[in-house]
Amino acid sequence: MYLVSTKKTHRRKGFGREMTNHCLLMAKVLRCENVELQATEIGKGVYESVGFTIHGSVDVFRIKKHNHNSE
Repeated sequence: MYLVSTKKTHRRKGFGREMTNHCLLMAKVLRCENVELQATEIGKGVYESVGFTIHGSVDVFRIKKHNHNSE
């Protein structure tokens, strides 16, 4: 799974959970020993509900676009 998003009008209907469960089933079929993911606060509840626990965080850094014309 990569960059899963649900339109606001379709959230809380189980789509994210269903997709996650399918991917976990495929990981089991492929005999994956570890499954990790990164999630936003919005998706956190879905992943916790299927058994994921938080094991750290990833910081996102951003730099503002510089105006090179001002000196």
